[in-house]
Amino acid sequence: LQDLYRFFKLSPYRKEFDDVFRGTLNFHKTTLFNMVFKDSESVSTFADYYFGKDFYIEALDLYTELINDSPEEAQLYEKAAYCYQQIAEYEKALEMYRRAEILDRKIWTLKKIGFCNRRLGRHGEALKYYMEAEKMDPGNMHTIAMIGHCYLDMEDYDAALKYYFKVEYNDPKNLRILKPIAWCYLVQGKYEQSKKYMDKIGKAGMTGHDYINAGHLALCMGERMKAIEYYRRSIIEGKKGKSDFQDIFNDDAEMLIANKIDPDDLPIITDYLFFDLED
Repeated sequence: LQDLYRFFKLSPYRKEFDDVFRGTLNFHKTTLFNMVFKDSESVSTFADYYFGKDFYIEALDLYTELINDSPEEAQLYEKAAYCYQQIAEYEKALEMYRRAEILDRKIWTLKKIGFCNRRLGRHGEALKYYMEAEKMDPGNMHTIAMIGHCYLDMEDYDAALKYYFKVEYNDPKNLRILKPIAWCYLVQGKYEQSKKYMDKIGKAGMTGHDYINAGHLALCMGERMKAIEYYRRSIIEGKKGKSDFQDIFNDDAEMLIANKIDPDDLPIITDYLFFDLED
């Protein structure tokens, strides 16, 4: 195998042959597999091996086969749903999660249904399932945070803050919850409250996106040069490329304009920033 690998990767003649190491062997579709793995338990073991190694498409083939043989087994639907989720097939994942929920209602499944709905932009539907999960396990801070995220997606910032504050109070070591709190205050125009949380984020360590949000806050507070410095740090220290920065900045433009930033100033700010970086 090692010699074969060297040939297909290093030989000067490698381009004259199809590289067998580029694709999948699809072992589960071979005659040998069908000869060796004859019972459902053996097929399930091999499917779980694929699953554990992140070969989700291959695992799906086997889980689908097993579901046809055992349509009442909720765990098979859960695993198939998770495979679909991992390859971003959220509609198919939802179908499988819902079948699993009918057979065996679990908090985990409800939250996964919420996750997929949120990915599909169905924020109200996602909220409904996270609310159901929260009723079954009221003290779960992850679920409470996700409810807050759903309200944030729906632009109900007061409701989002109510749930974020629950997480902050009950899990003070959860520094990630500071970020949506700071954002909610910023969007609402409550700059001093936003700055209070932004300062806490700064002490814990900021990402590229955090620097951009800090720049937005400084810009809204009339501190243009400070804002540009934060934007510059998002690119240099936060490892944001210029195109990534521009995409995020464009997405946030509506929020900045709503906070009384002149729309004509926005391209001037980015031009100045990029010129300063090149200089």
